[in-house]
Amino acid sequence: MIFIDIAKIKIEDAWNNKSIALTNEMVSNIGRVRYVFTVIDQNDSQWTKIKNELKKLSYGKCWFSESRDVYSHYHVEHFRPKKRAVNLDKSKRIGYWWLAFKFNNYRLCGSVGNTKKGNHFAVKRNMALAHTDPIDDEVIYFLDPTNLRDCSLLAFDENGKAYSKNTDSTSFDFERVEYTIEKMDLNYGSLQTARKIKWKEIYNIILEIDSLIIDYNSNQSNSNKVKLEEKYKQILKNIAPCAEFSSTAKACLKASGREWAIDILAENIDVKDYCTDYINNDDEN
Repeated sequence: MIFIDIAKIKIEDAWNNKSIALTNEMVSNIGRVRYVFTVIDQNDSQWTKIKNELKKLSYGKCWFSESRDVYSHYHVEHFRPKKRAVNLDKSKRIGYWWLAFKFNNYRLCGSVGNTKKGNHFAVKRNMALAHTDPIDDEVIYFLDPTNLRDCSLLAFDENGKAYSKNTDSTSFDFERVEYTIEKMDLNYGSLQTARKIKWKEIYNIILEIDSLIIDYNSNQSNSNKVKLEEKYKQILKNIAPCAEFSSTAKACLKASGREWAIDILAENIDVKDYCTDYINNDDEN
């Protein structure tokens, strides 16, 4: 999972005006549930129109899994379900229909995760049941990629398995991570395998750098310095925001305990150096 600053999305005025009009139409017919749902169903193309803008925010990666697959059909996922919502105890309640056309309720999600998530959306307290209720007060179970702290709660191991960074099973953070992993299928077989491969790739580069550091310290030649610099750049490319499974790569670096690895993690990466191809591709799509 990577942090997405959804405030950076570029929305055309025409799209925004139509979304406002549709929302106002639903609010005006608040007592007619079927009518409200019909408005949503008949205008489902509204959120797909900005799918490419959502892709640009993550360089074409799924916001939850960090995977990028040209054969995958990305969904514009409604973080808070639009019609019906499923509670922690599996009981159902009315969904967040008033957010159906709000771009800040959209998340870019791979088909596996979105299908598994369905209408699940557990709230611990301050549940919003009407359009006048403040959703920001909800204490929710799902980790949200648009929340910086939420992204920091998820960790990965050398087998590609996602798990809670907080190991206290009685903590709410732990519950949230477990809930998200289960409902989003974040340990889906192929996904976990891909993360395992990424971990091994980074670990091998770490070993190469260790060897090059020894060589450089014993023979401080310019050629050894260049080789070392190229390996550092490989690491930076793998932890850049456009890289697949960059969070897994970062986890591997941190787990290595190398001082140089920790220093690299603290660096500010210029996306122009490593993500130009993805920026151009998104602009063309």
